[in-house]
Amino acid sequence: MDGYAVLSSDGAGEFEVVGSSRAGGAGGAGTAVSPGTVCYITTGAPLPAGADAVVMVEETMPGASAGRVKISKAAKPRQNVREVGSDMAAGERVLAAGERVGAAEVRERQGSEWGGGDREEGGGAQN
Repeated sequence: MDGYAVLSSDGAGEFEVVGSSRAGGAGGAGTAVSPGTVCYITTGAPLPAGADAVVMVEETMPGASAGRVKISKAAKPRQNVREVGSDMAAGERVLAAGERVGAAEVRERQGSEWGGGDREEGGGAQN
């Protein structure tokens, strides 16, 4: 889900947006969340360093100035965060031998080890 990667201990309020983390892109390389800051994040993107939760964009409003966002509801630790590979069990077959890979198969397996770029950055979690 699209939203903002946050430090849950910050609670609700207005925050500086320090960057973005997008699925399939650079993943917010070099972007870190610290107290008082957030990072825009898209579905499936790596969680930026320092963040421990994601607030849905629907629970936000533009801030008082450019580069700021208001978060209306405090996040709980690990809210809207999944560990990489949590959608498949260890040893589970990803595809059968000879199976064609199309858009549906990729969608089903996003979050698996091969489904969407470098997932290790940012502590091995994604939203």
